[in-house]
Amino acid sequence: MKHILIIFLIAASACSPKTEKVTEPAVPEQTIRLTDEQRKTFELTLTQVESRALNATLHLNGKVTAGPADLVSVTSALGGYVQKINLLPGAAFSRGQVLAVLEDNQFIQLQHDYLTTRVQLKTAELNYQRQRELNRSQAASDKVLQQAETDYQTLVVSQKALEEKLRMIHLDPKTISADNISRTVPLYAPFSGTVSQILVNTGQYVSPTQTLFELVNPKGLLVQLKAFEKDLSALKTGQTVRFSFSGKETATGRLLSIGKTIHEDGTADLLVQPTGGTDGWVHGMYCTAEIETENRSTFVLPDAGVVMFENKWYVFEQVSEATFQLTEVNPGLRQEGYTEILNGEQFQGKSFVEKGAYTLLMALKNKTMEE
Repeated sequence: MKHILIIFLIAASACSPKTEKVTEPAVPEQTIRLTDEQRKTFELTLTQVESRALNATLHLNGKVTAGPADLVSVTSALGGYVQKINLLPGAAFSRGQVLAVLEDNQFIQLQHDYLTTRVQLKTAELNYQRQRELNRSQAASDKVLQQAETDYQTLVVSQKALEEKLRMIHLDPKTISADNISRTVPLYAPFSGTVSQILVNTGQYVSPTQTLFELVNPKGLLVQLKAFEKDLSALKTGQTVRFSFSGKETATGRLLSIGKTIHEDGTADLLVQPTGGTDGWVHGMYCTAEIETENRSTFVLPDAGVVMFENKWYVFEQVSEATFQLTEVNPGLRQEGYTEILNGEQFQGKSFVEKGAYTLLMALKNKTMEE
């Protein structure tokens, strides 16, 4: 029956005298005037904005993620060939566990340089002490003493630097000797967690800038949710969030932050910190969430009177008894048959179409296309 009424309105509009064509923006004509016959063909009721208290539950989607400090990329300070991998994707590991072993000639060279410098340092230290004693007895010049001191201090710096390089590849300088030079170095787990990704394989050469593994610290897991722009006004940090995985409620959390960037799909990112355990959670797994918004007074219109066209929301304001103007509104929450109008204060005292709004929209839309 509704389609018949829309066709009648379109036909009636098409039969009316046409004026000179004017280029308009890509939205329907702003007003429509109904004849007495058109008013009789469908039900049209009027309403006004009213103040109501809303306390809605937002239903959101998201996924488990990790904070920047708890999603760790494992690299090697020096390049090398992957000799062994002790991990599987998704597997748990413990702090200090050997994740992989690398092999390369440069590890041998670094230990060689360290041992050589250590021997040279001992000789330079003895020479410096001897020159200092000779200088005290004026048997050696100040110039010779200064050169001996420079050689000694230079080797001290070189040894310290080489020690730090060895520690960066997890080799203890105290254990290195001429009889204990290793061609391999281990990569240790910095914390206990799970493996998110393994990006290399045995036998592969990896450079110092290349990521071998991505590790996740379960203590730092968060939930990232997507909220539409119209719902952001009802959200505040600290609100309680309930999570569900596969339809089962598993945990609660606290709203940690609300993103300040609106993406192309009209959503913003929310970060939620779990208040309970995260056992069984996996980085990247999807979830649903519910957030109870606070009870607040706001302006609303019945859902039937708020219509959408080209991703924008409109109402029909009554200009005169038979004339109605299409007006864009900014909607918020929807609850119990009412839609929140965020800019509703400017519409107080005005009348709007409730029943029949969609019929008017279709008539305007098709009329615009014909013109």
